[in-house]
Order: sequence, then C-alpha cells, then structure tokens
Amino acid sequence: MIFLSTFISFFLSLLLTPLVRTVALKRGWIAQPRKERWHKKPTALSGGIAIYLAAAIPLFYFADFKSLIPHLVLGTIHPELPDLKAVVFFGMTFIFLLGLLDDFIHIKPHTKLVGQILVASMVTFLGFRLHWFTSLTGDTIVTIFWIVGITNAFNLIDNMDGLCAGVGFIAACYLALLFQETSPEAYLLALIFAGAIGGFLVYNFNPASIFMGDSGSLLIGFPLSVL
Repeated sequence: MIFLSTFISFFLSLLLTPLVRTVALKRGWIAQPRKERWHKKPTALSGGIAIYLAAAIPLFYFADFKSLIPHLVLGTIHPELPDLKAVVFFGMTFIFLLGLLDDFIHIKPHTKLVGQILVASMVTFLGFRLHWFTSLTGDTIVTIFWIVGITNAFNLIDNMDGLCAGVGFIAACYLALLFQETSPEAYLLALIFAGAIGGFLVYNFNPASIFMGDSGSLLIGFPLSVL
C-alpha cells in the first residue's frame, strides 16, 4: 500500500502538471524572462498546484484527522502525538495557499514570513519539536526557526530549471530511506512527496516547460523541514 501511494502521487503529478501548464498558458500565468531566473522564454507558472494535488489526494486518504481533535479541545489530556500525516496535510495546505497568493498578487515578504511562523507554531503546538533543549520555550523557538528556515531555503533556490524540485526529490528519497525502519508515518510521507515532486520534475528539467512558483517551492520545503 505504501508503494502504491507513491506511484499514485507520481502519476497524478505526471498527469496534472501538463494540465496545469495548459491552463496557465491560456490564462496568462506566465513567468517572463529575467536575468536572475536564467530562462530565455516565457514559461508557464503555478506548477505548485499539480505538486500539491498529487501529494494532498493520497495524503487525505491516509491521514487520521480525528487524532487532532483532543489537541484542539482545551482541558483534555493528550499523551500521544496526533497523526503526523494530518498535521502535515493542514500545514502544507496553508503554506500552498500562501505561496499561491504570492504567485498571483505578490504579497509582501514579511506577510509571508508571518504566515510561515503561524504554520510552524501550529506544528510545535501539536507536539512536534526537535527536542534539542530541555527548555520547552527554547526548543519551540528553535523548531519554529528550523521549519521557517528550511521552507524559505527551498524557496530561495527556485531560480534554475530543476534545482528546487531536484533537491527536494533527492531529500525526500533519502528521508524515506532513513525512516524506512524507524517511522512508518514519516516513511509514507517522504515517499508521497518524492512521487509528487518526481512527476513534476519530468517537466521541470532544463529546458523547463513549467515553473512551480512560490506555491510549489514553499510546499516542498515545509514537509521536508518537518520530516
């Protein structure tokens, strides 16, 4: 079932990316050539939509959203962590919408930063922290910094064909290997994102026929930072 979900996310991405590209070209969602972007011809944007759908559809099926309820009700005791897949699903959806908003109306950088901090805070509130420090406050702050930092790192390297998607695909595959024996949840997550990124990467190799935009680069960075 785990490998089936990987193939599903890969083929969804493989099928949805050209569809998104066609819609983007018709609606004028196009990145014009710029020196810092390295491309020489107008290229379709919003490939992040395909990556999101390819990852979100199988993730929605596997996620246990009920596990979040005890953590959202004040006064309840919740010794166990909620389902990581459900946490990542909600977090990546918010991050994706934030990036999509920036792709279309170009929101201010500090507005994006506030949104990323909110998502990272949600992850730590639900109990997922680095556990590098005995101080809860210190560990929470460092975890938020970690998630926001890596999310933005992927956003910053999205300036050459295949770079962000390529690094994200390699990272997801390597994380899957690391978690294969220790965490089935994280293993499944890593493989789903590897599939979704891999399908998009087919069209993003040089010369790229579509770019992912912030909706894609932020989307790739967030789950990898959490993993």
